[in-house]
Amino acid sequence: MKKALIMALVFVMAFALVGCDLFGGNTTTTTEQITADTENFIPISTATELAAIEMDKSYILTADIDISDLEWEPIGTYMEPYLGIFDGDGFTISGLTITSNLFDSYGLFGFMKGEVRDLIMTDVSIDYTTSYLTYAGGIAGFTFGSITGSSVNGEITIKNYASNTYAGLLTGYAQAEITQTTTIEDFTPGLIQNNEVNGTLNVEAGEIAYLGGMIGKTYNVSVNNNTSITHVNVIAEGTDLPVYVGGFIGHNYGGILTNFPTEVDDVNIYIEDNVSCSVISVTNTAANLFVGGFLGFNQKGYVRDNFSQSSITMDGTLSEANTVRVGGFLGENFESQIESVVVDININSDDFVGDFQKSIYVAGRFTELLAEDIYITGMTAILPDTGDDITLIQASDLLNPNFYQDSLGWSVEFSNLIISLIE
Repeated sequence: MKKALIMALVFVMAFALVGCDLFGGNTTTTTEQITADTENFIPISTATELAAIEMDKSYILTADIDISDLEWEPIGTYMEPYLGIFDGDGFTISGLTITSNLFDSYGLFGFMKGEVRDLIMTDVSIDYTTSYLTYAGGIAGFTFGSITGSSVNGEITIKNYASNTYAGLLTGYAQAEITQTTTIEDFTPGLIQNNEVNGTLNVEAGEIAYLGGMIGKTYNVSVNNNTSITHVNVIAEGTDLPVYVGGFIGHNYGGILTNFPTEVDDVNIYIEDNVSCSVISVTNTAANLFVGGFLGFNQKGYVRDNFSQSSITMDGTLSEANTVRVGGFLGENFESQIESVVVDININSDDFVGDFQKSIYVAGRFTELLAEDIYITGMTAILPDTGDDITLIQASDLLNPNFYQDSLGWSVEFSNLIISLIE
């Protein structure tokens, strides 16, 4: 029974990725399973060596590499993703530039199922216009693997009025890998851990979009100990289509284990111990918008021990047929738990025409799960009588390390990191 469920999920994803002809044509070809060499690391010190890496080998940087003179072609495709371990070893790849629209997925890696770790990327510039499903991120457009200990600095600009868009400074889409033989016992969430991003994301979307300062969409992925400092600028022009915008993550789903409470010790996949500081600007015409200072939409996720500081500016209009929800922390929360978060928020909607749902905490919830230890500042508000444990605090508390340690039990290191980023 457990194996049947996982296989059913694989069938659904296969339909979404292949049956809808997203990559230029349907296929029924069965490919041979390739095993990557993760024991032997090939040294890389030049741009030429970097561009020539093989999908089933592992590599380690031995020097900083400047690739600003190249029009970069992302490593790995949906049919042939990168499978190995790419170890940056603390070295820097600078000047990644992509302006061509000939790809499905944009970043240093296009599609990857392997691991990227300890890599620094600076001066990333991805700027393209497309009419196809697209994924974009500095490290990877789409990852089934893990990204740890890495950083991205740069700017991503996308115009896509004809298909769906997934974009974030680190990665556009992070998803746990599930195969036809995956069972509940051996399922492992994807991992985004100990990363930093700093930069700008600009998207003009005419269809469905998942847009986050760090990650566009997460699907059964553990996201912890990351730092995100971003500007997110969105023009949403899709008619009656959803656009998810978050200062940290656009859309999160973390519920693959929730139907198996007796089979696993913990059904939750956590988003925890992250710091997000964002400036978000959204212009809307006729889309259904879900905007959050931290997360645009959270479904069956567990969010705890996170700090979010965000300034959100809304422009445009709201038609009678559309839903617009803007929350200081979350735009929409569905069957999800929130615990121990600090929210510093300012929402400016002076130039927005229409009365949309707005909250300094969570704008809309289909199913309420009680929240605990929620601290909010930045806007004067009367909190709803929801039963949630919500406390309004002063701006001065944000610069007091004792507040974080005494009220939430956060470590000295985490408290000092937050203060160093906002003071």
